[in-house]
Amino acid sequence: MIQEEPAGMFFVGLSIIKNYKLLWLVLAGIHTLIALFLLNFLVIHLYMTTTGHSLFSHIAGMITGWEQIYETTQIADWETQATKKK
Repeated sequence: MIQEEPAGMFFVGLSIIKNYKLLWLVLAGIHTLIALFLLNFLVIHLYMTTTGHSLFSHIAGMITGWEQIYETTQIADWETQATKKK
């Protein structure tokens, strides 16, 4: 009977790989890249929420469902086509 190291469901059947250091190095690299991509995604999206006419205007719009638009604001035609009645 072959004895395998208990390393979780992901490593079932990987006992044929003798170089565990290389395996862990590759997995650590993939894990680090995914973590950096997620951190980058979070930072960019947090920055984008603060680019409104005030610091929390987009965040308030997400919470309340309404965004304050001034009369002097130019609205593109494609944004008003859905509400226009012909």
